[in-house]
Amino acid sequence: MSMVKHAQNPAAGAEFTVCGLAFDAYNSADADAPVLFAKPGEVVTCSECRKAVKEIRQIKLGHLRDRKEDAAHG
Repeated sequence: MSMVKHAQNPAAGAEFTVCGLAFDAYNSADADAPVLFAKPGEVVTCSECRKAVKEIRQIKLGHLRDRKEDAAHG
């Protein structure tokens, strides 16, 4: 049986996966298997992480306006 590889959540440091598991979820009995993060170049095999990444990729990022411009209009 192969181990599931998760995507690391960059907004949560090294503590959570994209699908929401804590790195120590297995130790606290919140996950059935150890939480493994995919390294750069490896395939993420967690279906929930893959769904989240697919959803995030649909978001369009535009240019952020200058903070001073925002303050003048706010």
